Formats: sequence, C-alpha cells, structure tokens
Amino acid sequence: MNFKWQCERCGKYYYAEPKECSNCGYTVFNQKGTEKKDKRWVCKLCGVIHYKKPSECSHCGNTEFKEEKIKEENSEEKHKENRDRIKQSLKHILFIAIIIGIGIIFILYI
Repeated sequence: MNFKWQCERCGKYYYAEPKECSNCGYTVFNQKGTEKKDKRWVCKLCGVIHYKKPSECSHCGNTEFKEEKIKEENSEEKHKENRDRIKQSLKHILFIAIIIGIGIIFILYI
C-alpha cells in the first residue's frame, strides 16, 4: 500500500488528504512519500488502529497494543471475486423475477 498523507496525532495513512482523521478526528496531516507500511498497532482496550507504534492510544490512553501485519491484497483477484458475486446475485434476481412473472400470469389467466 502506498500512502501519501498521515495523521499527525494517530499516524493513520490516507491516499488523499482528508479534512479530518476518521480514526481520531484530528485535522493536521503530514504529506509522505510512497512508503510501504506492513504493520499496524491495534489498541487492546478500545480497538483504535494506529499506523505507527504509539506510546499510548490517542483515543483512550491505553498503553497495550496488538501488533498486526497488513496484508497486501491483489486488487485484480478481489475484483474477480466481486464480479463473480455480482453475477451470482443477478442470476438469483432474474430467477425470482421469472417466478413472480409466471405467478402473475397464472393468477391473471385462471
């Protein structure tokens, strides 16, 4: 993941400069290069995610964190999975529409 903006308070990264941090509500951001982040720290008390190792949670002040690796997602693979789900949903919708249509025809002509 290549991020360009980082919240000054909690360290959350963004692709575009936000008006307010969705993690902590702070409004000051630093522009970063295209650095790759592979870890994040999750507060064990409140669950707020930090993208740089904090001394304490910016939300609740807790000092215990769970370190997690950030997985690289293959976007092409993800898009293929989404297309397959949409196709399957459309097949179900079409089937239901046909059944409803047959039911309406049956009711009207009997």
